[in-house]
Amino acid sequence: MSRGLLEQLEVYGGDFESALAPIGLDGVLLDRTVLEPIPSSERRLLRIPGWAFALAAGLLVLLLIGGVAVLFRAGGETAPPVDQPPGLVDSLQDLSSGWSPAGSDVSTAGVADVAVGDSGFVAVGEANLVGTVWTSTDGVSWTAQSFADLGLEGGSMYSVVKGGPGFVAVGSWSGVSTEGVGILDEAENEVAAVWTSIDGIAWTRVPHTPVFAAVGRNVVIWDVTAAGPGLVAVGAEEGVGGIRAAVWTSPDGLAWSRMSPEASAFTDGAMDHIIAGGPGLVAWGSHIWVSDDGITWERASVPDGFHQADITVGGPGLVAVGGTLRPEKDAFDTAVWTSADGLNWEREAGGTGLEGAMESVVDVGPGFFATGSNPNAANDWTPVPQAWISEDGKHWQQLPNVGVDTEIFRVVVSDSALIALTHEGIWVWTQSEP
Repeated sequence: MSRGLLEQLEVYGGDFESALAPIGLDGVLLDRTVLEPIPSSERRLLRIPGWAFALAAGLLVLLLIGGVAVLFRAGGETAPPVDQPPGLVDSLQDLSSGWSPAGSDVSTAGVADVAVGDSGFVAVGEANLVGTVWTSTDGVSWTAQSFADLGLEGGSMYSVVKGGPGFVAVGSWSGVSTEGVGILDEAENEVAAVWTSIDGIAWTRVPHTPVFAAVGRNVVIWDVTAAGPGLVAVGAEEGVGGIRAAVWTSPDGLAWSRMSPEASAFTDGAMDHIIAGGPGLVAWGSHIWVSDDGITWERASVPDGFHQADITVGGPGLVAVGGTLRPEKDAFDTAVWTSADGLNWEREAGGTGLEGAMESVVDVGPGFFATGSNPNAANDWTPVPQAWISEDGKHWQQLPNVGVDTEIFRVVVSDSALIALTHEGIWVWTQSEP
């Protein structure tokens, strides 16, 4: 069973009743606790899921307010076509069953992200507080390797993508030497880190250089995607004077450049996610940023009350999902927005007001599949897993049964399986035989 809501709130030091009071956005955006050390096994996992407690806990609002992809650039420039997922799913209704927990020699409860390669899947995260990489040919059976097995020295991987020499993973490294580049002092701040692999099995850490660190400040890479000059990664730099967004680019996953941290678009904010789409790339976290090439960025804006947990490209252009808290009833309602250009958003009545909160959304071919939870359904406020489906991104219905006994915070689509990431581990859905 998923961790109870009140217990999750305690992890973040927040009192639930007091957290329901309105919080000023300016105060949240200036909150510098985002990158303060927390147990590394929780860092990536608890930044992504948990709408049921994220909306109630003010410390997480910074991470969940923000952006959306755009399919059309201002001025009417049409975005390139988006590759559609393969036709794995015949009917959205089929997703209410067919799920099963994956098997692994090491628990997959700490998986933070999964990438699809030519010959299978690669997952990254932590097992028992130790950096770990899992590989699978079918998504059903997984084999784990710890950082010790891989000959690495430590660190935490938060995201992985197919690209570079094969796969590229990003994250952070704490309390390490920068190998003579003269960046860290005896305080040993946190630095950004990148690893590469040809096959997902053998990994090498990209040597630390000044682009991965900042004097007296913590630097983290949260997400990476294949786009722009090759690869684009996003994260944050935090320390005295506040927090600001950070962007890195690489042609091959080995040589990296960081965009100027002094750029006005990066001040007072953190980038937690990035996708390829719209004008080129869209990043979001405490704000929304868009870029044609991953090098030059501008900050966009969203309407009041826009609080999305996840976005995907498809349908009318873009679909954003999330939830809204109704303090007077201690309840959550789903919320869905759509946009044709990423600049003008409309809240969809067909996805608003359903009980629960959406945490993730993905285009599975015949339509959209959103997952989340409903803390209202249990007396002890333990989130009950839920899922919703939509053919067009505008009109939604709740599936009567999710088929997974713990809340899903992300779904990855391949041509052979759907991989669901949960707090309890990996679940997999495959098309049943006719």
